[in-house]
Amino acid sequence: MKESYQSYVFMGLLSSLLIISFSGCEKSEGVVDSQQSVADANQSSLDEGQKAFDMQLAKKVEQAIADEEALSEFVIAVMATNGVVQLSGEVETRAEHDLVVKVTRDVDGVDRISDLLRIKQ
Repeated sequence: MKESYQSYVFMGLLSSLLIISFSGCEKSEGVVDSQQSVADANQSSLDEGQKAFDMQLAKKVEQAIADEEALSEFVIAVMATNGVVQLSGEVETRAEHDLVVKVTRDVDGVDRISDLLRIKQ
């Protein structure tokens, strides 16, 4: 009788441990899922913030080029991605090309320039 009582106690403890173990796994997965959701939301916020920064940077460069009297007649396309400003379009001379690049470089926030400008021949 004592032996079967011990078996029941042992089985009860074993069952409790298994239930606790499985419950812990489910909670861990839930925590991981929650952490992933938070990480995704943070990444999304960073992406949106970066997009807003890039749009603002492109507008600042466009305005700086438009404010330069010697360049006002040219249509220069400006795109910005992560601080890299891409310039495309066509200018008449090397001096005008160099001025576009200089004006762009002087805008706060420009890390690098991708120069796709063409000089008319």
